[in-house]
Amino acid sequence: MSTDIFLSYSHQDSDIMAKLRADLSRAGFSVWTDEGLEPGTASWQRAIRRALREARCMVVILSPDAEQSKWVEIELGWAERFGLRIFPVLAKGEFDDAVPFSLVHVQQVDIRTAYENVEIALLPTLQRHLGVAEPVGDAEVREEMTHPMAFDWVPISAGAFRMGSDKTQDKDAYDDETPQHSVAVADFKIARVPVTVAQFAAFVDATGHRTTAEKEGSAQGWSGKEWEVIQGAYWAAPRGPESHVRDKVDHPVTCVSWHDANAFCAWATEMYRAAGQQIEIRLPTEAEW
Repeated sequence: MSTDIFLSYSHQDSDIMAKLRADLSRAGFSVWTDEGLEPGTASWQRAIRRALREARCMVVILSPDAEQSKWVEIELGWAERFGLRIFPVLAKGEFDDAVPFSLVHVQQVDIRTAYENVEIALLPTLQRHLGVAEPVGDAEVREEMTHPMAFDWVPISAGAFRMGSDKTQDKDAYDDETPQHSVAVADFKIARVPVTVAQFAAFVDATGHRTTAEKEGSAQGWSGKEWEVIQGAYWAAPRGPESHVRDKVDHPVTCVSWHDANAFCAWATEMYRAAGQQIEIRLPTEAEW
């Protein structure tokens, strides 16, 4: 009999495990833990292997104790061997002390200072991955916020204009802005507002996309005076690991690169076409912008 979630944890974090297991169960997931088994024994190893083979994914609670636990390390190794998708939950400690090397580039749900991120980020992600129905009210709200059909398209009429700069009139113009020239632009449509955090979150949940900032470990942010490199910043934590966007889901998403934006557009195009609308979503050209 299959289980939705294999929950991995250090026994030093049993209090967090119990709370998270209860919340996962209330959300409709079946959850397996090794509670009652003696780690390292033959019966424990057999039970762990069997449970991982029968699980549909793993949720692992990260902490300094878990990072030092050889049992958690063994469970992660078997999960990877069995091809399970792993959902890390950062529960305690600093990033470098709590996150094992194998999960450094996997997006974590950070509950160290905000346990409500379980409901905001983890549960919706698991519901999409496992196909477990969420409460109708929540589903309707999330659909309204994140579905690509929510884009408000504004038609822009065709026209011509002078593009570029003339250094005789603008001494600060860059060389690649010259020479000034005439450009004709065909009709097109553009979204009334930028892509929101909630819409980008839906894209990440559906595809597992890792942004440029996540791969590089930093992103640029505006300090109020100048642009600065912020270590650990990415779209869900734009001011670094201690920041969050849970109360800004309708704000424009930030810390995304041209490559991330293009990937989002490709996914949104697929979503529209799956709904029977044969249109292409892309970034505006320089002339259109």
